[in-house]
Amino acid sequence: MGKIFEGDQLDLTISDYSKIEPLTCEAKNTLSNTTITATVNLTVTDPFSVRASSQAPPVAGRPFALLCEGPQEPDSITWLKNKNQMLASERVQFSPDNTTITFSFLVREDDGLYQCLVVEGENRTIHDNTLVVVVEGGVPNLSVGYLMEVNYGPNEVLIEKANELPVGEVMLVQPGSTTELQCSSQCFPACLITWFYQGTTLSTNASISFTPVIPPYAAALSCIASNPVTGQNGSAMTTVEVPDGPTNVVIGGPAALEIGVTASFTCSAECSPSCTFTWTLYGGTMTGSVIDITVNRHVSSESISCQAENTFTGQTATANETLSVSDPHWCGC
Repeated sequence: MGKIFEGDQLDLTISDYSKIEPLTCEAKNTLSNTTITATVNLTVTDPFSVRASSQAPPVAGRPFALLCEGPQEPDSITWLKNKNQMLASERVQFSPDNTTITFSFLVREDDGLYQCLVVEGENRTIHDNTLVVVVEGGVPNLSVGYLMEVNYGPNEVLIEKANELPVGEVMLVQPGSTTELQCSSQCFPACLITWFYQGTTLSTNASISFTPVIPPYAAALSCIASNPVTGQNGSAMTTVEVPDGPTNVVIGGPAALEIGVTASFTCSAECSPSCTFTWTLYGGTMTGSVIDITVNRHVSSESISCQAENTFTGQTATANETLSVSDPHWCGC
């Protein structure tokens, strides 16, 4: 209860749900300041109470039922949730005698305090011409309640950086860096979390300080959330990429050019994440991994270069080629 009262007598009014509360009395000698205490556990009971129809816990998406029980059969029963009268719906049904309320399936919004308002004693009916009024003649009795806490999840499992949005399908990290990560999920009670990196267990904490292990430069990082009450699991995964390269920049294409004939060239590189490519030709630049070249001047050779740039680190590497140029229409006369 958490409250303090003074005096040698105490009156308690219980209007809550069934539970056990400790009651402690402390006696203090005002001259010596010596104290002594005694504690008893008070069990809150009531002639009428609400309980679950089975030992199974309430789980979202599953059926559930509550019973209104007492020492004798009441004349009428009204169901209350959080002190408000409940009505039947497609999902919520009452038994013919109102002693049982059945949920075809639970949702999270079903959380709350459930009580039954019981009236004992016969009703009186008053007739006035064509009007018939039924007056509850018995004594109303509000039962001890059942506090419903719907178990659910895990829903929407996410890997998130501290104070940031989810990491997405790919997470880029620098070699040797440490990233604070959290596996979050909508779950009651709190889910058990297990992290996996490169196929092995990494941690069982919801939050981790993650440092990549290289090589490899790309590996799977996942977290699994498990709810021991609902028996359900959920997971999230991202691919951790450590930037690497560019290395092994290669220009592919013909070894020679012919005047007036278009030739295609490609530029490739080992790069994580992907690289962008910039070509240098005729004193100008072109972008893209593929270019077409048409020589329209009489020269003996053309020089081309391709620069690969890592889109994350900004590091670059370049490949150069010198191509001979010929004129198929030159007769040499």
